[in-house]
Amino acid sequence: MKKPLVATTSALIIGLAISSAGIAEDQEPLKSKFLRNFAGAMVASHKCKSWKINEPQLGLLMGFLHITTKDIGPGGADWAVFERNLLKAKTDTEALDANAMCQAAEGMFGPKGTVAPNLMAPTQPQPQ
Repeated sequence: MKKPLVATTSALIIGLAISSAGIAEDQEPLKSKFLRNFAGAMVASHKCKSWKINEPQLGLLMGFLHITTKDIGPGGADWAVFERNLLKAKTDTEALDANAMCQAAEGMFGPKGTVAPNLMAPTQPQPQ
């Protein structure tokens, strides 16, 4: 049971890295990309109530990148970067209504997302 989870997590992390300019040798570029994607997903989850942050996946990614909730909270080591990303994501999506935001959330962060797959999940299980 652990092998599929490890494979899924590895695939997501590799997907995040590849979606940038390439796989970086250190974690800082990947960490920055994660903080940007997480901020975008947070903004999407506030405007679109049918998609939510996939907390188990988020926990795996944060653990892999050695990010704690304290780090991304006010006064934390990564707060300034995370806050800047939150504000940019909010500004960039102001013109989207809830329906458009839900489509963006699914397309970017849903199970088949093109930016950060599985960072978000439907609030209600989808029929198979």
